[in-house]
Amino acid sequence: MEDEEDPNFDEVISRTNFTQEDLEKVHRAYRAMERRGYDEVSLKYYFKVVQVNYVSSAIMAKHLDYFAALCGAYADHFDGFGGLELMQLPSIAEKMQYMVEDLKEAVDSSDQEEFKDSLREAIALLEENLESAQS
Repeated sequence: MEDEEDPNFDEVISRTNFTQEDLEKVHRAYRAMERRGYDEVSLKYYFKVVQVNYVSSAIMAKHLDYFAALCGAYADHFDGFGGLELMQLPSIAEKMQYMVEDLKEAVDSSDQEEFKDSLREAIALLEENLESAQS
């Protein structure tokens, strides 16, 4: 992965399709930030990817498997030094707090029982890492 190229930071991302490819885009955006030292361009791109994946809780409830994986990815990204750097952008901190609340609503309203526990675990870890990054 050391030779991985940065994503196209000017790419227009209009929506998520709740696919593995969309999850990989989130991971690539994060890895690009790490390589670039959390510079302004890569932080803004990461935020753009976060925004695209932020949908209503009703839509989240229909794709719990995707959001369990996505929430797990965010939990990893907001752990340790990465979380401290990401929290430098207040809009990310605020967006993640709203997303956590909507993810909780999605779990409660979804009929996809097989994914509820994994999403609840991912939400708890994300909340813990967000709290640590803010302190």
